[in-house]
Amino acid sequence: MGGVWNQQPLVIAAQRKMIAAAERTIFAIDASKFGRKTADLTTPFNPNINMITDILPTQTVARAIAAAGAQITLSRKWSGVTG
Repeated sequence: MGGVWNQQPLVIAAQRKMIAAAERTIFAIDASKFGRKTADLTTPFNPNINMITDILPTQTVARAIAAAGAQITLSRKWSGVTG
């Protein structure tokens, strides 16, 4: 089963409450987290989940995310320059 995993029980509990109250959930996930599982599933991938990441995941992971209706957004690096 694909989804967002976490090993911190208090974080999982807080995230689940926020997800339940939200119309849309956005996770900022660096690419090293894709394809890894830990102790507990925070939420399965679903159409209300959007993940923003620095590097796209492998095709296998990307297919699982797309099949569940979740979205992946590739971030752009911030140069630190404004205006």
